[in-house]
Order: sequence, then structure tokens, then C-alpha cells
Amino acid sequence: MRQRVLTGVVFALVMAALVLPGYWWPYLPLMLLLLVHWLASAELAAAFAGQSPGPSRLAVHSGLILLLIVPLLAAAGLPVSHAISLLSGLLWLLMLLILIVSLIRSGPDQLPAALVGAALLAYLTLPLTAGAVLLFQFEQGWVWFVIGLFSPWVSDVAAFFAGSLFGRRKIVPRISPKKTVAGFVGGLAGSVVLLTPLLLWLSADARSAWLRWTIALIAPLLLSVAAQFGDWLASGIKRCCGLKDFGHLLPGHGGVMDRFDSALLTLPFALVLAVAYNFLIS
Repeated sequence: MRQRVLTGVVFALVMAALVLPGYWWPYLPLMLLLLVHWLASAELAAAFAGQSPGPSRLAVHSGLILLLIVPLLAAAGLPVSHAISLLSGLLWLLMLLILIVSLIRSGPDQLPAALVGAALLAYLTLPLTAGAVLLFQFEQGWVWFVIGLFSPWVSDVAAFFAGSLFGRRKIVPRISPKKTVAGFVGGLAGSVVLLTPLLLWLSADARSAWLRWTIALIAPLLLSVAAQFGDWLASGIKRCCGLKDFGHLLPGHGGVMDRFDSALLTLPFALVLAVAYNFLIS
């Protein structure tokens, strides 16, 4: 427990050092996204390495290209809708390239591994690229980025305490036996309590009080659901691969994927919410 607490404190300080200055200089949190992508790519490829055949680590790492392109698109003044469309197309092309190169080099026998590699590329690259788009393409994007990145931990802490105190009925026993209905509801409630004030402040420019409160109440619920689904998905992947944790980089906490698995669903949700918010107040 002592090791877990110490690791958690150091992790929180590193996160703060990389994320908070992003309000003025988005390249620091971009460095965090690049680091997460690099380390999580290695963990995911290693997780499936026991499968025969396993996916190519290089294929999963190739998603770093999209993260590096985002600030260039912003510097060129490309509208956010065009940037999202271009990045989506490039991701699709990368996935197809993985399949085609694998077929050319190794034949049809390697197609299952190539499909896994392409799926892992999309699973990791799309949400992290969404975070980069928030940082560079939106006026209040840093706030939405912080909401998308940290909302899983808000939901997770609330779910843990609610599940510990009131948890009886299991919610996904075949995926994660410790998850309970009480924990799921607690995660929803905790997200509303802690995130609603921030979203009320963020939506101060909304055209009506009704719209402002709708955004502030619905967004935390959607983010909490996304966070918990992301956790379940990662748990399912670990069970499929026969793993307890994705890695051991963070003693007591597992690997990078174990810390950011839920954010792989909440960051895209944060991007969707940011787009919807800008449309509603315009």
C-alpha cells in the first residue's frame, strides 16, 4: 500500500507538471500524449505477443504521426472540422497500410495479426489525437482536455468508495468481478457532483440557463459512462490476454495503459462535447 501511495503521488505531480502549463503552452501536454502513446503501444503489442501470430509493435507506434501533425494543422489555420476529417482519413489510411504491407510481406497467414495491429492502432491513436485536437484547435480546448483526461479518475474514485460501502450486486462479473451496480451509480453521482460546477463555469456563455444546466448535468454522466466502459473494455482485453496488468512501470498501479485506459473513451467524448458546445453557443 505504501508503494502504491508513493507511486500515486509521484504520478500526480508529473501529470500536473505536464498538464497545467498547457493552458499557456499546449506543447507540454502534447508531449504527455506522445509519451502515453509510445509506452501504451508497447504494452498493448506485448499483451498480444502471446497470440500466434502477434501484432507488429511498429504498426501500433505509427499512430504517433497523427499526433505530430495536429499542431501543424493548427498553425496552418485549418478549421477544426477539416482537421478532424483529415486526421480521420489519415488514420484509416494507416490502418489499411498495415493490412496491405502485412499481406505483401507475409501472405494471408499474417492477416489476423495485422487486423489486431490495425485495431490497436485505432484504439489508442484516435482518442489521443482527439486530445491533441482539443489542445490546439479550440479556444477553451485546454479545459475540455483536462475534463476528458481527469474525469475517469473522478468517476473511478467515486465508484470505488460507493462500491466498497454499498456494493453487493455485480455488474460485469465475467469481465471485472469487483465492479458493482452501486459502484457504477456512485461513479455517475460523483462525476455530476465534482464536474458540474466546472462545466457551469465553462458554459457561462450559453444562450440560456436551461442550455447551460443541460450541458453541465448531461456531460458528467456521459463522461462517467464512457470512463467505466473504457475500464471494462481494458479489463476484457487483459482477461483475453491472460494478464493482471498491462505493465509494471508504475509500481502498485500497473502500466501506462492501466492508468489511461478509461481516458481512451473520455477524450473522444470530450471532443464531441466541445464541438457540440461550440455549436450550441454560436
